[in-house]
Amino acid sequence: MQAVLAALNFSAPVTSAIATVPTDKWPATLAFCDSAGLTVPLYLQCSEYLPPEVRLQIADKLKNNVERWSRLKRTFSEISSALAADGIEFAVLKGFSQWPLFVADPRHRSQYDIDLLLQRRDLERAAAVAGRLGFEPAVPSGRRPVVDHFPTLIRKTGWVWRDDYFDPEIPYSLELHFRCWDRGTEGFGPANLEEIFWGGLSQGDCEELSFRTLNRTDSLLYASLHALRHLLRGSLRASHVYELAWRLNRQSSDDEFWRAWRESFSDELREYQAICFALAHNWFGCASHPIVQESVSSLPRAVRRWLARYSFSPLTNVFKANKDELWLHWSLLGSRRERFAVLRRRLMPLQLPGPVSAVHLQAHQLTLRVRLRAQWTYLSYVCQRIRHHFASLIPASMGAAIWFGSSWRDRLHDRSPQ
Repeated sequence: MQAVLAALNFSAPVTSAIATVPTDKWPATLAFCDSAGLTVPLYLQCSEYLPPEVRLQIADKLKNNVERWSRLKRTFSEISSALAADGIEFAVLKGFSQWPLFVADPRHRSQYDIDLLLQRRDLERAAAVAGRLGFEPAVPSGRRPVVDHFPTLIRKTGWVWRDDYFDPEIPYSLELHFRCWDRGTEGFGPANLEEIFWGGLSQGDCEELSFRTLNRTDSLLYASLHALRHLLRGSLRASHVYELAWRLNRQSSDDEFWRAWRESFSDELREYQAICFALAHNWFGCASHPIVQESVSSLPRAVRRWLARYSFSPLTNVFKANKDELWLHWSLLGSRRERFAVLRRRLMPLQLPGPVSAVHLQAHQLTLRVRLRAQWTYLSYVCQRIRHHFASLIPASMGAAIWFGSSWRDRLHDRSPQ
């Protein structure tokens, strides 16, 4: 992981660090990069330093990504045309709409969902349109958690997971969003954020695709809040931060944009974005505009303390269970009730995960053998999650002692005469 981050550093890349990875460590290194969404950036940045067999493997993955992009365009065009025929307005969130601000080529990123923002009143109609195209809820109605979108819709294509994040046949799921930030669950943050977005949509184009999407400042806000939400829920993907770093680095001298950014958002919304900007700098060494640097340096003391101590915890969580993001979340909450609600939810989760296998199989494909295998996979996954939560309890307890001890020392320092 350290070699990968060193190679992908924007300010001082050490691409030769990849050459130091032992041969027997490459399967684990590739597995990390695939799951983190960093495989293609690594290939583009330092292909010459990769072992020949690894270079060939990643080249094949990139070819598959090109095929996936072709399939994605066809799927989106089909959905877009059907919604337009029914008079349903929508905007594209994330995915290919992030080109060219967050990625140089849409073929260079892996996309698995098509995320659309709709008015709440249009959700059921849009789901009905998707149903006519063969999309159906992935989770039974009685097991649908409260989220920011209509239950994820999938097509029963018969596809099964093959341990390949670049499999061209992975079917695209469809998420119909009605909300862009769940203040009730997170305990803080903007309310009715989608109303801001609806008022400032712009026209987007990506090759032959044409669509409405978020404008330049709102797209950065949404990408940052999306990363922040995953950070606080312990599911942050490194590619989320890498794409932010890519954009910050690319726009580090764009005075006009950053003045518009500063004028567009409240102090609160700039603060949430600045947390993710700080992560992007710490992980990938990106350059940033002085306005960005000012926003990061103006973060509350507790947040800056968390970044100084725990900013790499979301990455090391892959190798060693931790819940260090709890203390960042704690510092962003304003009441004791909200803090303990988050603490209980993260340390003692009561919601069972949804199905993890065989979800794309049709009824006639669900033989007894397939059902038993799916149940065994699900049981193994639940046990793994339980083990992860228990393994993180002791580190979380130790982290609490360290965190609150340093908070106490800060308060003493503030009260002492200067």
